[in-house]
Amino acid sequence: MNNKFQTIRAQWDSNLDYLLVTIGSVIGLGNIFLFPFFVAKFGPLFIVFFLLFELLISIPVVLSEFFIGRRGKQNPVGAISLLAMESGANYRWRWIGWICFTILVLTLGYYCLHTSSYFYSLIEELLHFKSNPAKSSVTISPANSAWSFFYFLIFLAMTMAVVVRGINRGLEKISRIVVPFFFVLFGILAVYASCTGDFKAAWQYLFQFNGEISGPLIVSALIYAFFKLNTAMGTMVVYGSYLPPTTRLGKSTLIIAGFDLLASLLSYFIIFPLLFAHIGSEFLSQFKLETTLNTFLQIRGGFWFASFFLLGTILASWMPAIAFAESATVTLIERASLKRITSTALITMVVIIIGILMLWLPEEWSMEEITLELAEQILTPISALLIALFAGWVIGKETANIELDFGKKLFGIWRFLIRYLVPVCIVIVFTYLLWI
Repeated sequence: MNNKFQTIRAQWDSNLDYLLVTIGSVIGLGNIFLFPFFVAKFGPLFIVFFLLFELLISIPVVLSEFFIGRRGKQNPVGAISLLAMESGANYRWRWIGWICFTILVLTLGYYCLHTSSYFYSLIEELLHFKSNPAKSSVTISPANSAWSFFYFLIFLAMTMAVVVRGINRGLEKISRIVVPFFFVLFGILAVYASCTGDFKAAWQYLFQFNGEISGPLIVSALIYAFFKLNTAMGTMVVYGSYLPPTTRLGKSTLIIAGFDLLASLLSYFIIFPLLFAHIGSEFLSQFKLETTLNTFLQIRGGFWFASFFLLGTILASWMPAIAFAESATVTLIERASLKRITSTALITMVVIIIGILMLWLPEEWSMEEITLELAEQILTPISALLIALFAGWVIGKETANIELDFGKKLFGIWRFLIRYLVPVCIVIVFTYLLWI
């Protein structure tokens, strides 16, 4: 790229740090709760279609975000502006970046509020169960408004405390601890569950491809794959902007997707062997989180098993929140010429306001529903569609080829997918989300 388009930029300390931070950002509650839910509902065919859609749709978009960020060396707004200028296109393409910024802030508010509220409720239920073993079951329900807001502030403070320290002293340091610990912890829990539960039934279920290929199965797999890698939210543009030119984007993206799948499979082998052993196959038709946790409490050492599972879940939910906050903060830093601490404070205040509105506005306003629908069902598909069009039709073929550094055949496949198949599938997702 011509020097006039280059920006001085912080970089990851190592490729391993980049992988740890990015893997942490894509692992979340979807791996732990949604993946087992869909596998219980649709069987192993869901995994097949999910992997197919992730390979054909999500990964091409994520690759586009990575190389846009690395090429532009800025936040989504700045990076897209620079690539549009380089390509001789209209600078208004930068509005994709502002759509991403809006998604990040809204999602951060909703995510922090609901995650902290339900975790508080669950911790309280587990402690009550510990003090009263005669308690028959655990029931998950959101805490009242005052306690919800208190724990929302704690979760948000934990998140912003990492972001304010920057990528090297903040994101990298915490990821070096949290991400390996998560995989080791869930690996141990999966081994324990497999040894004490019905591992054979859980293993055999993964290969029972006798289910029906239905519309709901295909649409569910498509939507899950679409959202799974934080597609089109801007986080991958920001993380890509910290990458050196030597990083192989294709290889690293496959590693990230591979560890994301590993986290989902570990969750599967924590949950399914125990459910098969204690309930039988009946749970497949009525899979619920409460059923899972109550089953955990029935095994030997169940309280501690459930507690460590909850700890891993909290850590997994924390890393995506950090990714959302970092990406939004960097956008303000660079677009408004602010210091990191000032930008972090502003994002924090906006997110707190969103939390207050969701908690205390009258129910008829449906602020939670509006926030979720606007961020996930409207803006994210629009952002993904525009990124695909920008990467496939606006950015020059030579520029994309240099950044991706694929062979001729593989680059041709990516270019076909991002120009034709991805936009069509995104329109399908968008239409379905609006319809429901």
